[in-house]
Amino acid sequence: MKKSLLLIVASLCYIPSLSSAPNDNVINKSYFNQLSSELGVTVEQKALIDEFYYEYRSNIEVIPWGSLVSIREQQFELLTETELDIDSLSNFIDQIHQYEKTVVLQEMKFKHSVFNVLNEHQKDKLGRIFYRDLLNSQRNF
Repeated sequence: MKKSLLLIVASLCYIPSLSSAPNDNVINKSYFNQLSSELGVTVEQKALIDEFYYEYRSNIEVIPWGSLVSIREQQFELLTETELDIDSLSNFIDQIHQYEKTVVLQEMKFKHSVFNVLNEHQKDKLGRIFYRDLLNSQRNF
C-alpha cells in the first residue's frame, strides 16, 4: 500500500499545473509586453509578437479544459480508493502527459516564433534577462 501511495504522490507532484486553474497555464501577455519593452523591440516586431500571441491564445483556447476537470476528478478517486488499480493509475498519468504535451507544444511554438523575430542583440539581451529572472526566482525559495 505504501508503494502505491508513493506512486500517486509522485505522479501528482510531477505536474504542478494540476493544482492551478486552467488560465494559470496560459502565457501572461503583460509579461511579454514588459519583456518587449526591456528588449527595445521595434513597432514591426511588436506587431508580429502580438500576432503570434493571438494565434497562441486561439490554439490554447481549443484545449479541452474539461479534460483537466476529468483528470482532477480521477485524481480524487485514485486517492480515495483502498486498493490501487495500476491500470487506472497508468491511464491517469497518460491523460496528464497528453494535457501537458498539448500546452507545452503551443507554448514552445509561440516562444520559437517570438525568438525568430528578434535580432542578435535582442536575443543576447533576452538570455541575460532570463538568467536574471532565474536567479531571482531561486532567491525566493
